Amino acid sequence: MMLGLITDFNGEIEIFGQNIKNDNIAFKRKIGYVPENGEIYDSLTPMEYLSFVGGLYGMEQNEIIYKAEELMDLFELRDVLHTRISSFSKGMRQKVLLIASLIHNPDLLFWMSRLVGWMLIV
Repeated sequence: MMLGLITDFNGEIEIFGQNIKNDNIAFKRKIGYVPENGEIYDSLTPMEYLSFVGGLYGMEQNEIIYKAEELMDLFELRDVLHTRISSFSKGMRQKVLLIASLIHNPDLLFWMSRLVGWMLIV
C-alpha cells in the first residue's frame, strides 16, 4: 500500500502531505524502491537499463547520463557501465537496482532486505 501498488483499500495513507490513493502518480515520482529479488533486464547494460528507468520518471537523457555516471562511480561500478548485466554477480545486480531506485533523486526510499527481515525506509 505504501508503495502505491495497492490502491483498493479502506482508510488513507499520507506521506509528505499527499494522499497516496488520490495522488498516486505524483507520489511515485517522490519514492524509490529496491526489491529483495528484483527482476532486471539482464540483456541490457546498466546505462541502457538506467536510461529506461530514468525515462519512466520523465528525466531528460543528459540528466540520466550524468546521474548514472555519478551513481555508478559511487558504487564502484563505473568500469562496467557498458557491460551486459547478464555477466554480473548478484551483488552487482543489487547495486544496479539500488542505483535505479536513486536515479530520479527520490525523497523517500523503500528497501526490502531479507538480511534484517523488514523494510528499511530511508
